[in-house]
Amino acid sequence: MKKINTLLVSLLLLTITTSAQKVNPKHTNYYKNITDVATTEYVLNFSDVVSRTVFCKLALKITNKTNDFLLFERGDSKFEFDFGSFSDQPKEFFIKPNSSKSKVLEANGGEQFHVDKFNLKVDGISIVPLTGDVSKMEDFPIPASKNAVNTDLFKVNLTKSSLKTQEAVLQFECTYLGNKIGLINPSKLVIKVDDSGREYANDNKDDQIEMVRKGEEVKFKAVFHIPGKVADMQFANMTIIWKDTFVETEAKKLEGQQVSFELDSGMTNGKN
Repeated sequence: MKKINTLLVSLLLLTITTSAQKVNPKHTNYYKNITDVATTEYVLNFSDVVSRTVFCKLALKITNKTNDFLLFERGDSKFEFDFGSFSDQPKEFFIKPNSSKSKVLEANGGEQFHVDKFNLKVDGISIVPLTGDVSKMEDFPIPASKNAVNTDLFKVNLTKSSLKTQEAVLQFECTYLGNKIGLINPSKLVIKVDDSGREYANDNKDDQIEMVRKGEEVKFKAVFHIPGKVADMQFANMTIIWKDTFVETEAKKLEGQQVSFELDSGMTNGKN
């Protein structure tokens, strides 16, 4: 009888201990804010750092301090726990010069993420110089005698054309064919009036420089205004000169950063 009572007490204690250790799956851990991490090229800001049993996630804001593009591969960053390392799904993001982009990073796959502390290794940030190898595209006659021109690296199609006396609007699609990174900058192209030899810039300021990978397509519009005393754009023979519109460049990886997060007990208790 004494042995039976001892066994029952042991089972009761085990049940109580197991129940105490079980975490409510909806309970959220909140973590203390940390200071931004800054380098010559970028600033990293971390916010909304939380975890539950099945995930740990945060918002990462990357500010590009350079006049070049930054490239961020999300899947290269690692959440580091006592029980192992985890990464988010791979995906690339481009960050334009002197601008910012925010993305959520998440670790999941199991029920062990409700922890008091963890580290994050932010990696996969590269700089993409705007200077590179110019792809020399042949000049494009207007009115168009053909709808497409190309080099080994870029293919351009004219999709729409509107020619009026003092305004020409031309819409293009451009596909990058190379294996590195393509830059397409419509602000570089000009139109030349064949009779006078004068060149006029693209007046469309809405289309900014775009960065693309192989097979990706960019649509852009060129708008030109020429005084009537110089040429009637409905009838004049003109030529688009691409200049440095199409460039191939290559990413250069930057050093990663490691940060640590600790539980904010006060906020966690207050919000649960």
